Amino acid sequence: MPTLPWILTCLVLLASPLPAPAAPARQACTGCNGAGGTSVSSGGTCGGRVEISVAAGSGECKWFLTDEPLLFECKEIAGCETTIVRSWIGLPPGSIVDFCIEVEDETLCLQKKTVVDVSGAGSSTRNGPVLVCTDSVAEQLTFQVAVESCGLAAEVTPTCSGCLGDF
Repeated sequence: MPTLPWILTCLVLLASPLPAPAAPARQACTGCNGAGGTSVSSGGTCGGRVEISVAAGSGECKWFLTDEPLLFECKEIAGCETTIVRSWIGLPPGSIVDFCIEVEDETLCLQKKTVVDVSGAGSSTRNGPVLVCTDSVAEQLTFQVAVESCGLAAEVTPTCSGCLGDF
């Protein structure tokens, strides 16, 4: 016949809540892949050319414990960093080159306009905003370069998608 201390020990162990599962041994989960692109516009009324290229690096995802008990979700911890290169050639000196971003049907342009120098050529490289790692198209940004007086415009919409994984 079992003794009272042994019975009490068994009851305490049975009444204790089960520990939450540990996070997966590998903390990173699949996803957050950046993709960019290049667009060119040439001709127009000036016979010049503008080009825009956007590189979107890959971000990072990690497993997180959700509000629901015992469930894990793969979520972003770092989005996709963007680098924007805009270049132009064969434009009339004094032409204005616009650098813009389209966000949810609104176009936002840099206030300091770039004026084409006597060579008719030039370029600009800058870091853009970090894109959110999502499967939704609502978070996308479209980067543009344009010379309105010449009827030239090129645009690229990079993506940052993924954070996939089930556990």
